[in-house]
Amino acid sequence: KDKPVVVNWLDRHRYGCQPKPEAIKQLIRRGMAEQSVFVGLPQQHEAFEKYWGVKIDYYPTKDVLECAQVIAGCEQFIGTQSMCLSIAIGLGKTYLCECRKDLAPEQNECYYVRSNAHYV
Repeated sequence: KDKPVVVNWLDRHRYGCQPKPEAIKQLIRRGMAEQSVFVGLPQQHEAFEKYWGVKIDYYPTKDVLECAQVIAGCEQFIGTQSMCLSIAIGLGKTYLCECRKDLAPEQNECYYVRSNAHYV
């Protein structure tokens, strides 16, 4: 409850992306890690911390329902195309989505025209 931001990040989206999107770098500088919790697999959490050079609390979930409950309690979701992003969208959460930069937003696999997204 004291962590309003939920993060899930998959490193499979490295192709075509900027090395590190400026929007996410700014969030990290503003203390995003202290306000966030990471959901997903332990190796995804480890890869996120290593890639971004930041420590973030990890919240292990036992199943998809528990993961969805964590996301349901957040104010904002940050991540890449994943099951967690789909859950956040389905719950109507505001989110930042790191997407491919070699394609127009509407050609990305995580583009949703009627969503409240910010693509970085």
